[in-house]
Amino acid sequence: MDALTRKRKQPTHHATEILEEITVEKTASILEVIEADELREQLDYCIQQLREEDAFLVTLYYLEEQKLEEIAAITGMTKNNVKVKLFRSRKKLYSIMASQLPKDLVARYEN
Repeated sequence: MDALTRKRKQPTHHATEILEEITVEKTASILEVIEADELREQLDYCIQQLREEDAFLVTLYYLEEQKLEEIAAITGMTKNNVKVKLFRSRKKLYSIMASQLPKDLVARYEN
């Protein structure tokens, strides 16, 4: 009977380890989600600081993942004009982010 009892407890021990591991992974995953949500909120705030046209282009291209051709059709601009405006908008956005966000966060995304 003692051997049987030990056999029953052994799987429970492994199950406990697995559950603990899953819990740790879920906690890390949840923290990553929270951090990503906070970063997204900060990014949205910075995008709102751009001129309306710049914010619109950045939103279409990066957040809604529209192609340059699609943005050109939506806005009535040429594809090359969209590229140029996106380039300038990125520079403005970086400048805003550098002044609004923590320096260590901005440093992670520098070249």
